[in-house]
This record gives sequence, C-alpha cells and structure tokens, in this order.
Amino acid sequence: MRRAITEAKVKTRTEDRATERTRVDNTILAGIMGLGGATSFLIGLWAAACVVSGLITAGGPIQFVKSWFSAVTGG
Repeated sequence: MRRAITEAKVKTRTEDRATERTRVDNTILAGIMGLGGATSFLIGLWAAACVVSGLITAGGPIQFVKSWFSAVTGG
C-alpha cells in the first residue's frame, strides 16, 4: 500500500514537471511568434513607405509604372 502511494506521488510530480515544461515552451513560442509578427509588420511598413516615396518622386502612378518598366527592361 505504501509503495503504491509513493509511486503515485512520483508519477504526479513527473506529470507536473511535464505540464510546467509545456507551459514554458508555449510561452517561449508565443514570444517568438510575436517577434516575427512585429518584424513582418515593420518590413511591410517600410515597403509601403518606399512605394509612396517612389510615387512622389516619379510624379504620379503612371510615371512610376513607366519608370519601373524602364528600370526592369534596361531601357
């Protein structure tokens, strides 16, 4: 009887450690995903700023497209 109680306590502690490790892993994963999302947002914001700057410099959307094709084709 006493051995069964001891085995049950050991099993419970092992399960508690596994649950705690899972919580820590999930927290770390959530942090990494949040950092990736923030980085993606900043890159997108920078790209949008570059496009707006190009539109202003080119003198409008039509001229922007013409300049882009000219740069891509080398003409």
